[in-house]
Amino acid sequence: MSEINLGTANTAPFSFVGFSPHSPSGTTTLIVGTQSGRLYKVENAHSQPIVTDIGSPAFPTANISSVAIGPTDDTLLVTFSNYGVSSVWQTFDGGNNWYECEGNLPDMPIRWAIYHPQNPAQAMLATETGIWTTNMLHEPSTEWIPAPEGMGNVRVDMLRLRENDLTVIAASHGRGMFTTNWDVDVYTSQEENQTVLDIRVYPNPAKDYLTVETSYVKAETLHC
Repeated sequence: MSEINLGTANTAPFSFVGFSPHSPSGTTTLIVGTQSGRLYKVENAHSQPIVTDIGSPAFPTANISSVAIGPTDDTLLVTFSNYGVSSVWQTFDGGNNWYECEGNLPDMPIRWAIYHPQNPAQAMLATETGIWTTNMLHEPSTEWIPAPEGMGNVRVDMLRLRENDLTVIAASHGRGMFTTNWDVDVYTSQEENQTVLDIRVYPNPAKDYLTVETSYVKAETLHC
């Protein structure tokens, strides 16, 4: 075991350390959060660390409880485990821009987050009141849905995903562990739903041959 000096001059204890599965071959990239809301990306951590502050001035001065990593290191979902703060934040560009994604969540500690491996707009949270999910992380307003089936509103501290069969295991506080299968669920906006199949059949009446043409059009363009 060796000690790594990140050189951040940060005095608050580290509260989260995560290994990036996208680390270049032969290297180690870490995502590190602190109890004061600071977030760092540590490249080449195994040798001569290159540390970049990728957090936001808008982050609360609070405990970073987890960082979920999406399809690349540029997609990150950060959670905070304090009351009275904006507790879910997301970036799509490696920390250049951050977006608050708490949406309709109650004011409660968020303890863990994971992305769906087949849909980066879909996430699951472990919270003080059980599991919450969404498939709307790419939308301007995020709506979270509680998933209490089988476990109730028990505090959940950690989530782990087995990607080969999309099984999630949730570690609760005092009630053991629970598992579920997490199906991919792609969000379709109301506008995207407003399409219908336009069908043209001619000639009418027909004798020997009939032509059928189809195309998708916006519902609001149709007239009776």
